Amino acid sequence: MRTESFLASGSEARRDWLVPFIAVVCTLIVAGSAAHPYPIGVFHDDGVYALLGRSIARGHGFVHDHLPGSPAAIHYPPLYPLLLAVVWRLRPDFPANTPALMLMNVLLIGIGAGGCAWYLQRWLHWRPWLAVITAVAVCATLPMLTFASALLAEPLCLALLWPALVLSERASTGGAGTRRLMLAGALVGVVMLVRTQMLALALALWIVLALRWRWRDTAVCAGATLAILLPWMLWSAGAAPRVSTPLAGAYGSYLGWYVIGLREGGVPFVLSTVLENSRESWLLLRDRVATGPGWLTALAAGMALLLLARGLWVARRSSPVLALFVPLYLGITVLWPYAPWRFVWGVWPVLLVVAVLGVPMESREPAITSHLWRLAAVLPLLLMVLTEFTAWRQHAWRAPAARARASIAPLIAWVRANTPPDAVVLAEAEPLVSLFTGRRAAPPTTFTALEYRRARAPADEVHALSSMIAAVHPGYLVTISPAVQSAAASIIASHGPLSLIAAGDGLSAYRVSAP
Repeated sequence: MRTESFLASGSEARRDWLVPFIAVVCTLIVAGSAAHPYPIGVFHDDGVYALLGRSIARGHGFVHDHLPGSPAAIHYPPLYPLLLAVVWRLRPDFPANTPALMLMNVLLIGIGAGGCAWYLQRWLHWRPWLAVITAVAVCATLPMLTFASALLAEPLCLALLWPALVLSERASTGGAGTRRLMLAGALVGVVMLVRTQMLALALALWIVLALRWRWRDTAVCAGATLAILLPWMLWSAGAAPRVSTPLAGAYGSYLGWYVIGLREGGVPFVLSTVLENSRESWLLLRDRVATGPGWLTALAAGMALLLLARGLWVARRSSPVLALFVPLYLGITVLWPYAPWRFVWGVWPVLLVVAVLGVPMESREPAITSHLWRLAAVLPLLLMVLTEFTAWRQHAWRAPAARARASIAPLIAWVRANTPPDAVVLAEAEPLVSLFTGRRAAPPTTFTALEYRRARAPADEVHALSSMIAAVHPGYLVTISPAVQSAAASIIASHGPLSLIAAGDGLSAYRVSAP
């Protein structure tokens, strides 16, 4: 078979408008069959997104109405909660509306697959059948099926990312007019209103333009992006009421949270974060590429990493924004003091597409080099297919929610049975508590950037719990965390405002006395 058969002219690609549609339909079938209702809130962010959508739908505004004082929601970009609010307005009966909320993510993953096929066909000029197969394959993997079964913003981000990439690549060409530049910059800003980490896409576009000495075009794109972001930035800066200091880590500014960690931890904090996240990202890659002996997973993941690197090198000419976006995004991932799985899984289809670009498909490649690279792709491809088949057979995307539900279910049951409807509760998984019990709830401890790499001392746990009690004024503390239980025991021993009222099966409940 001639290798040119993998490619098509741009005119052929433009005529075949059915390619994205077929990719959407096929992916919807797969993602729809995988989606399964679950207790929204077990992943924390999914619960907060749902609560924000509910708050908007009820006319309360963009606030955390599950927290005492209903502080402004400046932590999460607004676009995904706004989309949830539309569904919530149409189906306000929770948890009966869970399937409708999840259906939106299934649809978005299907749209993301269509966008991927469109990108491969229209921009990279792949044959229609190859574009469809690749798009469906990369969007039907375990990471995407997990997002189809969780109320998280990544599917919306992926659905918008592909058209943003196409417009950005077009804007990076020499003949781009002002309108095209503004449209590309604006859509990049829209993507950032879903996931702040998409700053990497904005930087990639600006850098590509700047490296080509197109300063005016850089300013036009940057101006359009900032014009989209400015209302959100101004609102976030002036919104009131603000979250109290103990809650700022989980509900305050991303940037402020990171700056505090940087100021307190310095260079050692940054270096340890980079090392830990690099290690975790490598383990994620090994887990998704292959199962089996350690040497086999390492070998397959290493080959996949080489293909990814080569794909970036190949893409630098035809898709310079994509070639720069991926390393910038991964750079943010390793620098951010948080477990990298959502960062990596959120762009998993993009990473797979880039790795496919690393497999030579053009006959002008030197024969020996081409054959070696194709041979290198065989092992990770076969093992990845086997890994995905095993995940599908075991419904592995349901496992995280099932584990979290099992651990938190006794806490939810206790709160529902033993606290009045107007109670304020400190508890783990506070969005889940609020959604399923109707109580206002807040976390029992603070969340800092430093704790990602530095275990908190017992005295710090006591201080964190005391600070939260003073800020929230709860009526109850219900916890399954040994660290929080130990801190509560210390507060009781020092005649603090806690009294133990229930204990058993790993759960402890306390009444909080008024100051």
